[in-house]
Amino acid sequence: MGYSGHGRVLLDAVKSIDLKVEGYFQDTANHENPFSLKYMGNESDCTDDFFPKSKFIIGIGDNLIRSKVFQFIKNKKGNIETVFHSTANISNLVEIKEGCFVNTYAIIQVGAKIGENTIINSGAIVEHDCRIGAHVHIAPGVTLCGNVSVGDYTFIGAGATVIEGVTIGSNVMVGAGSVVHRDIPDNVISVGVPSKIISK
Repeated sequence: MGYSGHGRVLLDAVKSIDLKVEGYFQDTANHENPFSLKYMGNESDCTDDFFPKSKFIIGIGDNLIRSKVFQFIKNKKGNIETVFHSTANISNLVEIKEGCFVNTYAIIQVGAKIGENTIINSGAIVEHDCRIGAHVHIAPGVTLCGNVSVGDYTFIGAGATVIEGVTIGSNVMVGAGSVVHRDIPDNVISVGVPSKIISK
């Protein structure tokens, strides 16, 4: 599902672990097709019996759109793959739920728990005992120090650092390069060094 920029990154990760992808669903066919995949139309055009016998990966970066596609597939009884790039460094003592994507050189340490359909992008570090909700996007180069909590649908921008023990609410956007040293409530935008709420 999805074959734009993030979708191609996900497909590259799939290639690194030798999974075979038959084709892609999208509203329209891509002009560029670097993986030579078959265009299979829009997922809503498929018959219900197609979903339970198929496996899906969701190559969509936007949290809200990705969550809607995830729920659509689950409602149709489809199976959604969790993908770990071959270079990701993941402790054996973590909990990672269905449909997550852990990208190149990301690190996930012991005791971390990650909710369904979440992206841990390139080079991100999730330290010990972090709790990350569902449909979250941890962008490239983010550092979550130990015991950080992140709510559902939150986006943490590239290169941001979240200090140990901080809680970030649901549906939050943290700006790229921010340093978060105190808790952030739900439904706000927070940016800067130190990070400050600029919009509710």
